[in-house]
Amino acid sequence: MKLFQARTIAESLLVQMEPFCERIQIAGSIRRQCADVGDIEIVAIPKWIERPSIGNLFKTEMERVNLLHEWALTRARVQWIKTGTDDVIPWTPKADGRYWRGVLPATGMKLDVFLTEPARWGATLLVRTGSREFNKAMAAHATAVGKCFDRGALWQASTQLETREERDVFDLLGLQYIAPPHRTGAHAVRKLRAKMARLSVDLPHPRRPDTCQACGAEGAIHGNSGCVGEYGVGEVDAGVLQLIRWHEHDERDNPQRIVVVLCKRCADRIIKPHPRLYAALQPFAPWPGAMPVCVSCRHRAGLDCKHPDLKANGGGGLVMKFPQPQQVHLNIRGGGGGWRNFWRGPVTCEGREPIEATDAAPVIYEAGAVPVAVWNGDNDSPGVVRQARKDDN
Repeated sequence: MKLFQARTIAESLLVQMEPFCERIQIAGSIRRQCADVGDIEIVAIPKWIERPSIGNLFKTEMERVNLLHEWALTRARVQWIKTGTDDVIPWTPKADGRYWRGVLPATGMKLDVFLTEPARWGATLLVRTGSREFNKAMAAHATAVGKCFDRGALWQASTQLETREERDVFDLLGLQYIAPPHRTGAHAVRKLRAKMARLSVDLPHPRRPDTCQACGAEGAIHGNSGCVGEYGVGEVDAGVLQLIRWHEHDERDNPQRIVVVLCKRCADRIIKPHPRLYAALQPFAPWPGAMPVCVSCRHRAGLDCKHPDLKANGGGGLVMKFPQPQQVHLNIRGGGGGWRNFWRGPVTCEGREPIEATDAAPVIYEAGAVPVAVWNGDNDSPGVVRQARKDDN
């Protein structure tokens, strides 16, 4: 059904239901202003009153009554059907239920009524507005920040968070508000991702090659063996915490010149549910500023390299040496294969200047500069093979 027809029917229902509700609003594809509408979705907080129990001769016993439920059973021109099945099975909605489903006999249109309470209004309205792709992205982001959606509410551990308005949900998740018409399709997810926090910015601990940015634990990116473990990264020596470098991407899954360092435990918890794409870097892949050789270099600023000779910093070039990478051709079903470099050994840098105990204060660089890396057209890992000097041919 077209949007204007569905909206007319929904608004007519709203007029009938409003006297029996504390609050009511149209949701779903009508609220998102989709051109075609499959069914009508309404979110409501019913009015409850106390009155003498029916059949109580002396009117001393009181009962709590859902006025919207009475409307549904006595006045609504709706054939109520059983939920959870595609079959049309006549059903009587429950007064304390959270979901009623029906069919409008005049048009054959399905009607979904979602009942909630004031403290859950914002979360219920957001979820029932959709779209499905948008809800998945919101749920993934909520998980990444230690929260979750369940039973029409937003939770943190076992505590229900109060969301009296839809904007409260965005605020609690650290997101800017997105209007309903912009929540449909793949562009809605990209728009949401663009407003989501970046791990490279929001993780609390220092940006160092030997420190997990999430928990602050110290470790190493790789050991001496070069063995390959989970995520395709190297295993470190016994007793040393394994750290993994993650390549951050934008809302369109394009690689950025940004890297995040996490221990395996934090990576298991954070990376998978996070809406942004983060790709694990190989343990020996060159990345100036984010390699073991950079830890005690005076030119490192966070996970960036600020050496004046580096080409990205306007210099003539900086030489980095490492074993020749092994090239392997991958055949991947559905595409995406091709030649890949597998880095095999630690990197040495001719520009490294270690910070000694007798040194004066180390060189301080301004924060927020773009990390240095050069890509070879491969979105999976940086391809820095050599930064040429001025006198190179």
